[in-house]
Amino acid sequence: MCSSDLADWRRWHLPGNAVEVTPAGVVRPVAVLRHANAVRNARAFGGGIRGVGSNPALASAVIDGDEATGWRPDLSNLRDGGWIEIDLGRAVSAEWIELVFDAEQPPFELFELLISNGAMMRDETRSFIEGTLVYPISQRYVENRRHRVRYALENPAQSLVKNVRVQVLQSPVGARLTEVVVQSFGDNLVLGAIERGGEVDIAVEVDDPLAISKGRLLAAVDGLVTTSWYPTGREVNAEDTYAHIKIDLGAAYRIDLLRLISRLGGGFDFRFYELETSDGSLASDGSLVWQKHFSGVQTNLPSRQGLVDHAFAPLPARFVQVRWKFWDSNCQNGSAQNTGCFASGRTQEVQVFGEGYPQEVRLRSPILDLQGDKNVHTLRWASTSADGARVELRTRSGNLLESRTAFYDRDDKEITEKQWNRLIPSFRGRVDTSFVVGGDWSAWSSSYARSGQGFLSPSPKRYAEVEARLVAADEGRAAAALDWVALEFSTPLAAEVLGEIYPIQVEPGVEKEFSYFVRAPRSARGFDSLALESTAPLRFVGAYIEDEKVEVQLAIEERGFRARFPRRVRQDELVELRFVAAVFLQATRFDAFLQDSALGAEVRQRVEAGDATERVESSANAVRLPLDGALFANAHFSARVITPNGDGINDALEVNIDLVNVLESRPLYLEIYDAGGRRVRTVRGAGMAGPRALVWDGGDENGAQVPP
Repeated sequence: MCSSDLADWRRWHLPGNAVEVTPAGVVRPVAVLRHANAVRNARAFGGGIRGVGSNPALASAVIDGDEATGWRPDLSNLRDGGWIEIDLGRAVSAEWIELVFDAEQPPFELFELLISNGAMMRDETRSFIEGTLVYPISQRYVENRRHRVRYALENPAQSLVKNVRVQVLQSPVGARLTEVVVQSFGDNLVLGAIERGGEVDIAVEVDDPLAISKGRLLAAVDGLVTTSWYPTGREVNAEDTYAHIKIDLGAAYRIDLLRLISRLGGGFDFRFYELETSDGSLASDGSLVWQKHFSGVQTNLPSRQGLVDHAFAPLPARFVQVRWKFWDSNCQNGSAQNTGCFASGRTQEVQVFGEGYPQEVRLRSPILDLQGDKNVHTLRWASTSADGARVELRTRSGNLLESRTAFYDRDDKEITEKQWNRLIPSFRGRVDTSFVVGGDWSAWSSSYARSGQGFLSPSPKRYAEVEARLVAADEGRAAAALDWVALEFSTPLAAEVLGEIYPIQVEPGVEKEFSYFVRAPRSARGFDSLALESTAPLRFVGAYIEDEKVEVQLAIEERGFRARFPRRVRQDELVELRFVAAVFLQATRFDAFLQDSALGAEVRQRVEAGDATERVESSANAVRLPLDGALFANAHFSARVITPNGDGINDALEVNIDLVNVLESRPLYLEIYDAGGRRVRTVRGAGMAGPRALVWDGGDENGAQVPP
């Protein structure tokens, strides 16, 4: 079963625009850009050519990124046909707009550049008139001779651009507009956050959140300045009342700028507020760890500038939060109607900008139906990576599926069935029924070390899932891509096979003889080989079938050994493997695998922990250590007296120790002191769980021999 082409990947749960699937069927992360041309992906937001007065077949050439193609108007009717308009599909924060003309021909001589943020005209009731646009910026160019005309958007309040219109008033024969460039601040990460698996939450922090309407929640992040979030009520309180806008971007990116757009042309609707970001790290109580970038009141804004920019050093962030004082209890003066107490936090848009690939993205396969209990023995994949970026895969498996029904409101936000039933029909959204994993599914496995590794989840099972994690490196400048993923499976060697180890508790670092018992109560075919693997080094002692010792063909492997029996092990026969090992890590696992030499070494079936025999009480495949916080055990010194005089006798000291429960390599130090308590030498090393040695050669820090 393999996922390798476009159709296969579309069945996976992909994190929106954080990744793309190439025509060749490769899944790769998508980098966000700073200082980017917003025209390049206008169509992805529903934009493109909004209209053209003449020669419509040539219109798309001004947004194709190719300066060799272009549009020219009908010179015989410039008044009605000499215009073209581009819709970016969303309002972008822009730095400048550039018109590019054919370098081999003269440019337009007289033309107007009109810019709109998407605002529409209003009728006498102040309602928007659909299909109309207001152009706050209109710039006329007279006697133009330039082939690249750039208009700088220096006023922050006028830097929001959604539509660009060019009206040609006078043009020589042959003049062509080849490209329109809208240089934006960058890709706004808020757009697409929900599709990436993120969320937008706006709440007034009161005991009963339903007392304050959330209004059109998504209006604050829809890319349009013609819509806005605002509360429909006030919370009068004896204490300060706060509200927040929290955005989950769906993935962590390195960001460096946030723009908070409140009311363009109407003033900034936040008084005291705080801006925070989080990369998703959790505190000890399970809450997000926030980094604060601003806390206070904006005091130097022009009176009608309705937006504020917050720039900071690039940092990884998945969550962005604006929290403001919604009701100030100190200004009531006995009147609950005092409007000075209230800051609604009206928000037209929140924009977040960064650069580079997402720090990591997760892809999840659909539930894979193997059409009956199958022995999944291998996971394979192909990937590419650079500069430390990597791909990590893990799996889970099970036999049961459960039906799940999800309810949504008209803004496509998931709600409970009770909330859905309380909505009037026009406010209800879709209802989806799907299958999810059942109660017997395993937890996600550890990450696979390499392609072709044996399946790490329980098997045989009917269903399986694969999750891939694409991790960026070099602060988001390098990414990994996934070409294909395949599960290899076959008919199981046994419908049920159980194994248990004994003893299940030992002293750390002390060699101990173990027995591993295996029984396959349902195995019509049987098996002829049994492999045993662990992170602890194993030394084979003997093998038994129904308490009778048998001679086996022993193969030493990287993580253990494989024993091939002189005959097939039949259904329900008890097999015992005896071996010696020293355990240094708590809950060290010992994994056994059935194999059939006729099917090849790659086809093997994992033995599940369970009650294989009544003679021991274990039912486990992991060995415990005593509950002790010590990291060292079994220290041994090569000599009690050190006489570093060069005679070859007791000139050096070797210290042998066992490190316990140290999962990753850590620094080790052996410090030597003289009888007066003065340190004469530090010997440095490193190690993780297992036997380690440090050697002192009898010299001081300068290499000179110390006195005996």
